[in-house]
Amino acid sequence: MDIDLIKAFCKLAEKGHYGLASQVLFISQSALTKKIQRLEKDIGCKLFERGIRGTRLTKAGTILLPEAKRLENNFDTFKVLSKNVSSGKCGQLKVGYGISSYQIAPKYIYSFKKNYPDIHVTLDDIPSYKQVNMLLEGRIQISFNRIPISHSLVSIPIGTDRLAIAIHNSIIIDDHHIFDIIKDLDYMRLTEERGPGLAIQIKKYLDEVNLNLYVVREAKDILTLLSMVAANMGYTIIPLSAKLLTLDQIQYIDLPYFNTKWDVGIIWNKSINDPIRDNFIEHIKEELCNN
Repeated sequence: MDIDLIKAFCKLAEKGHYGLASQVLFISQSALTKKIQRLEKDIGCKLFERGIRGTRLTKAGTILLPEAKRLENNFDTFKVLSKNVSSGKCGQLKVGYGISSYQIAPKYIYSFKKNYPDIHVTLDDIPSYKQVNMLLEGRIQISFNRIPISHSLVSIPIGTDRLAIAIHNSIIIDDHHIFDIIKDLDYMRLTEERGPGLAIQIKKYLDEVNLNLYVVREAKDILTLLSMVAANMGYTIIPLSAKLLTLDQIQYIDLPYFNTKWDVGIIWNKSINDPIRDNFIEHIKEELCNN
């Protein structure tokens, strides 16, 4: 059944006159008459009685009108919804992030949601290598991750991060003799499985300074690792951005020399068509231009 026939039925019932209804619908009276006749034929009963002063609903028309209005309203709602979905203004955005984007990711998502309130955003803390696989498989739409990447993905740099030592506040640090101070302390780290990118970055740095650290303890998440540092169980090397999660008992010390910095950006799979993701990317580009 054609929705235009339902609309014609509702409008004629509202106006009670073929001439008035046809003007609102921007069609001729004869075209409106044909639409009503087609609808009556499809339904199998008469909907209107014509009189000298206009039309009035039959008993069947009176019964069917509320449902016809509901169908008309639902169709209009569907049109608006489908337009918003196709233009990326409504739907779901799945985002992955990691240690280096604890501050960056929420900031951009917050400003994006103000402009696109009908988009439901999910934000999950996911290891960097898993984010890449999930992008390739289409299980997430955006990744906040270290760049560059070696896969067929696209990225935009939005910030930087660097390595730092996290150590208990009670330990007095001399920036010129950091390694002399920590050599007698227990070294703790995030498991390589949880942070493979971080493990590679730390290894590059340790190779540069010709330092071999013996791992005494490992943690499967960054909060547990920092809790052990806060308990003065040892020290760790982590991204400076993790300072946002720190406890009062922890101090952060920049590491000397090179290979301590890396770029952080948003990454996506351009081979997948996704208007919601594209709107998010354009939003971030605008934010970067304005800052």
